[in-house]
Amino acid sequence: MTEVSLKKARVAVNVAGVWTGPGYARELDAPALASPADVRGWLGSMPYEQRLDLSEGNRLQTQLLLGEQVLVATEQDGWAQIYAPSQRTRKEPLGYRGWMPLAQLVFEPAEASLVDFVTADALLAGPGTIGEIQVGSNAAELLQIESDTADVLLAVVTAESAWLHRGAMEDDCEPQPWLELSFLTALPVLTGQGEWVQVQLPQGSSGLLRNSEVSQRRQVLGAAVSSANGRHAGRIIVEEAKRYLGLPYLWGGVSSFGYDCSGLVYSMHFAAGFLIPRDAADQALEGISVEREDLTPGDLLFFAYEEGKGRIHHVGIYAGGGRMVHSPRTGRCVELVKFDESYELYFEYCATRRYWS
Repeated sequence: MTEVSLKKARVAVNVAGVWTGPGYARELDAPALASPADVRGWLGSMPYEQRLDLSEGNRLQTQLLLGEQVLVATEQDGWAQIYAPSQRTRKEPLGYRGWMPLAQLVFEPAEASLVDFVTADALLAGPGTIGEIQVGSNAAELLQIESDTADVLLAVVTAESAWLHRGAMEDDCEPQPWLELSFLTALPVLTGQGEWVQVQLPQGSSGLLRNSEVSQRRQVLGAAVSSANGRHAGRIIVEEAKRYLGLPYLWGGVSSFGYDCSGLVYSMHFAAGFLIPRDAADQALEGISVEREDLTPGDLLFFAYEEGKGRIHHVGIYAGGGRMVHSPRTGRCVELVKFDESYELYFEYCATRRYWS
């Protein structure tokens, strides 16, 4: 067995792209590579052909939000090869792999920055439970839910987006907008009073978020469900997804600035307290299989080439009433469609899975 040491770091920008390699980012991607990143500026300046090239050119793999933990495997010419433990994939036991600019990362203190793995027993730990959170046969989940952060009070963005403000609550001056954060960004709470909550940033500084735009939780996962007062968890997933109707599709997108199909599914489940795999093909392998006649809001509908017999390429969320909410493809927006013969991929439907029960 081979022991591998990786360094812990955290994302230091509001939304960070995880790229296929250092040479895959283009000149026009500079706003997304900067620190701070200008995600809206990047998206607003990118024409359809260049958006499409993110997938056709195999450029962008996924995205991460401010404060998320990564494992750095190697550094090269201002870039870091990382694993994202929160985004499970069959491709890598440690989570999604790709490259990020070093300028968008903050390394954790040296005494806590190294993680050693033995590539067998440690990486392929059996299913179990930590606290109230279910973990499967993937060590990435175990790493994400660390004992040193389990009791940290987090401010989780529940608004479609929220502005992080500069300033201090005791100052007479009005706090000034500084950085726009995505839905589900989670940052440690330092203190809270009245309208504002002060949060800790990975860089060591702090900022202010409006209390009305966040939920304060001891843990991210499970919180939405446990505080839902008995509401149907599948309907919570649907309701969260519907908030983004009209949002343009973004290949690799896992932020409220733009989602791809599986990114929307992954994020809305996370919002309801469920950590599921990142990609559609992996999402189709877990959860509970559901017969078509038993569809319930929150169930996942999968579509595959060759009239449902080939490779899975799309996923949507059953919304009830014979409809589906999904993020279709580049050039289109998150939409609510009828799941019947009028839907363009209807005859490619191949499976239904349920994670919320």
